[in-house]
Amino acid sequence: MIKDFIREDLILNPLVANSSDEALKIISDLLYSKKYVKDSFYTALIEREKHFPTGLLIDGINVAIPHTDCVHVINPCIGVGVLQKPINFKNMGNPTEDVAVDIIFVLALNEPHGQIELLRQLMTLFQDRELLESIKSAKNSTETYNVITSFESVI
Repeated sequence: MIKDFIREDLILNPLVANSSDEALKIISDLLYSKKYVKDSFYTALIEREKHFPTGLLIDGINVAIPHTDCVHVINPCIGVGVLQKPINFKNMGNPTEDVAVDIIFVLALNEPHGQIELLRQLMTLFQDRELLESIKSAKNSTETYNVITSFESVI
């Protein structure tokens, strides 16, 4: 369940960044400082994003779900960044297109087969426009955490 991986202290709201690389560096540094990921995590995240982009067009509130191989993860979690202003990620469905992303969910999982189920749950969450609007308009990390964990499929 998503709720098992979301922690309030791993949510950045607002996340101030000027590029996807900068945003991923900030979130990776947070995960590293709290000993959830290895120091190789950020580099692996950037490399994977180059070959397998994760920007998703979701009905006006766009998200990115960057992730990498489990060898870079110590303890599984999801780092969340609610961007102060949208930044571009490459489109998962069409890597030549940019997607102006509002919310980033960085997946740090240590079991490869768990990733598919978690992605399925996130896609269910993303289909709830009202929930995405609530995440985007949350005033701080605590409010963001409360909105995400109140979603029925994460409990």
